[in-house]
Amino acid sequence: MNNNPENQTENNSENNTENDAETAGQNTEGLENGPEARQEKLPDGSAERSSEEEITGVLEEMDGLDQEIFNTKKSAAETKQEIARLRESLGAPPTDEEPPSAEIENEKIEKLEEQKNELEKQKEEWIEQHGRENLPKGLAMGSGENGREANGSPENDEEEFEEEIKNLEEEEKKQKRKERKEDLEQRKEWLKEWEEDAIFQFEGTMRKDWRTNDAVNLELAIKVMKTRVPKAMEEKAKGYTEGKVDECPFSTVFIHWEVSSILERLLSKNPNYIRKMEVKFDEESVKIADEKDLKPEEKKDGNKTAEEEKKNEVGKTEGEKEIDNGEENNGEERKKEGAPEEKEDGDNGNEPEKLKQTA
Repeated sequence: MNNNPENQTENNSENNTENDAETAGQNTEGLENGPEARQEKLPDGSAERSSEEEITGVLEEMDGLDQEIFNTKKSAAETKQEIARLRESLGAPPTDEEPPSAEIENEKIEKLEEQKNELEKQKEEWIEQHGRENLPKGLAMGSGENGREANGSPENDEEEFEEEIKNLEEEEKKQKRKERKEDLEQRKEWLKEWEEDAIFQFEGTMRKDWRTNDAVNLELAIKVMKTRVPKAMEEKAKGYTEGKVDECPFSTVFIHWEVSSILERLLSKNPNYIRKMEVKFDEESVKIADEKDLKPEEKKDGNKTAEEEKKNEVGKTEGEKEIDNGEENNGEERKKEGAPEEKEDGDNGNEPEKLKQTA
């Protein structure tokens, strides 16, 4: 038995070389086939699915990094707050010095941001190749530090249509395009279907988004979105649905919303809050709600909101309003004069006035 370490090393080296050669041969075989060759062998529709799976994976990885960055920043802010509270309880003056853990957390955030930037480049390359309108639906994507967005664009059938008419003569092509967009009712129906699908996508995405699903005004924001997104789309597409132009002026629809920042949630101890919403038509943004629109109504009388109180007032006749106002004024005058308030007959054991007279 050969126990010489040098011989063992040589034998291991020879074995590794043979294994590397075999692996290299396998890799070379794969490279010879190439991605194009492999894609040709895929069944119909597989390339499209592969492309969608690719960008979905990138977006989900970016979202995971966003969560990790958010949680790290939140943890750093909470640590700083706790130290400030301890200093205050000990009577020590406030300080701007960072806690010992800050350097480690900052380095971690920096590395996470670098990873996210690399994925952002992949996302932009994918969009350049496949189109922004083909980004997956049902996924909330980061948009700025506290912004989120989701895709509500229609399925793109333009390539299929172009393939259908590419062999036709020029005049036939013009006629085909004209016939396709002639019927205004069809245009309106098409837009309505798009609106319904966009609302469905936006609501589902907002409800499951980790930055949004705990917002105190989520239900109100969704209610506002369902009303104002269709109005914004109809207004934007008005020329197309009225037959004034041959093309819809936008091909993509995204919703963008802003939520509370980490500092707002920690320092002010306020709950998460949706602050504004916009609809993006291609590259143009249209505001559909601001902080005032998204503020939940305060409860007033019992379980009635201010809006319900207002509806009750609107439902009253002028005479009823005058009676209510008169009773209020009489009550105030009696209090000023010191007169006792009128009591119903039989109160406090007193006999009704009519019975007294009869007696």
